[in-house]
Amino acid sequence: MPRIDFNKVGNAGPLPDGEYLCRIERVECSQSQYGDEMWNMRLAVQGGPHAGRVIYDNLAFSAESLPRVKLLCACIKLDLSGELDLTPEMLRGRDVRVRVGTEKYQGRARNKVFFDGYAPAQGETPSEGSDAEDDEGEV
Repeated sequence: MPRIDFNKVGNAGPLPDGEYLCRIERVECSQSQYGDEMWNMRLAVQGGPHAGRVIYDNLAFSAESLPRVKLLCACIKLDLSGELDLTPEMLRGRDVRVRVGTEKYQGRARNKVFFDGYAPAQGETPSEGSDAEDDEGEV
């Protein structure tokens, strides 16, 4: 049987508001409440005191959300010079900086990735040809 010292185990609450280097671990296809294609992503924090913690985010493929999709694709250095048949495999395993805040959902605190909450993993600017980083706001 495992012996656990719960004095050394942190709480399972949300991460502190801020920016985290993450790896996109999982991308699953689903549908938004409005019928648009949507991808559910699981992003694992890669370093610091919160390494191993997980952030969840959704990418909706509605007209209003495409600037956010473009920003993420630019941050992971996909070629945005024309049309792209985007697949979940193109995102899996990629590193990206993720900026989160905290919100209340059904009475509990949870993390939320800001609408413009993605940045390149190495502190670079998003790839050439992307103006998505100029968009502001949250979903």
